[in-house]
Amino acid sequence: MPPIKRLIVATGAFVITPSILLAQDVGCRPAVIEFHFATDEGSEGAIAFRKSFPTAIQSVCEWWGSTYTGHFKVKVSDDFAESRALVPAWNGKLGEMFFPESVAVNGRAATVHEVTHVFAPNANRFLAEGLAVYAHEFLKGGRAFPNFGVDLHKAAGPFAADAAIGVFDKVATPAPLRVVAKRLQEREIYIVAGSFVRFLISEFGLEKFRELYALTPLIAGVRNAGNPNRWEKVYGHSIEQLAASWRSHLGIQ
Repeated sequence: MPPIKRLIVATGAFVITPSILLAQDVGCRPAVIEFHFATDEGSEGAIAFRKSFPTAIQSVCEWWGSTYTGHFKVKVSDDFAESRALVPAWNGKLGEMFFPESVAVNGRAATVHEVTHVFAPNANRFLAEGLAVYAHEFLKGGRAFPNFGVDLHKAAGPFAADAAIGVFDKVATPAPLRVVAKRLQEREIYIVAGSFVRFLISEFGLEKFRELYALTPLIAGVRNAGNPNRWEKVYGHSIEQLAASWRSHLGIQ
């Protein structure tokens, strides 16, 4: 096994805004991260990748809350076709994360995205990915999959008309969103998901979104995309009505 790099993440005294004061109240703590690199962990890219994690963990914890206080185990290898943290969580390994090495060492890792899956996993795949994509943009993660730094609403525009939001909402973790896609590629669905979650949070607030999100908690080994009626319960509108409002917000008829 390659050597382990262990890093202690210091919390720091960032008492500058009410949101961060609130985050400190809920108890963001130092975290232990174990890195396992398949090849050269001493390269410039590998070092930069490791250094990105304390900031990502701190940012997500301060924003979402200290919902996870365990260790992080980060495995980096080109044996992995894609980055993963949500599926390991569904398999009972919350805190375990996988990154393709070619992506990680070239500065294109969706670090904030995957850390969000650890702090905020969800049984609804569309919402889980939407929140992670949105968080990566909102918390200023680097240029990474799926939108690579392009504004989410702008990136989603070309795909909004073909986005079957109500169908995507039926996908339970760990099934990939592409299993229900007829017109969009998975990367495009992720962009749509991030834009849709951004719309919900900007229009109705983060606490209202949390209320919806809490209705489909991730339980290891259990598939539960949620009852479609929960949208009316939380927002007073069906998911199709909300999707229509989202498209209108993007300027799509």
